[in-house]
Amino acid sequence: MDTFDELDDINITIQYATQILNQQWRLSGLRPRTIDRYNYNFKRFIEVTEVEYLHKINNEKLINIYQVLKM
Repeated sequence: MDTFDELDDINITIQYATQILNQQWRLSGLRPRTIDRYNYNFKRFIEVTEVEYLHKINNEKLINIYQVLKM
């Protein structure tokens, strides 16, 4: 993949992306508790933003989650 524009054509689900992340974290030697914490935080982000596909995460979603969690 050469550009971010190509991501628009790829519909990677959040569930699949999470599986890939977890594999990479384990291979990188992160501790299970750290991985669990990352998964917890990411799951909260997904619940609040209701994002289903990876390419739908953008600056607006990040700003919205910050505002929600700040309350």
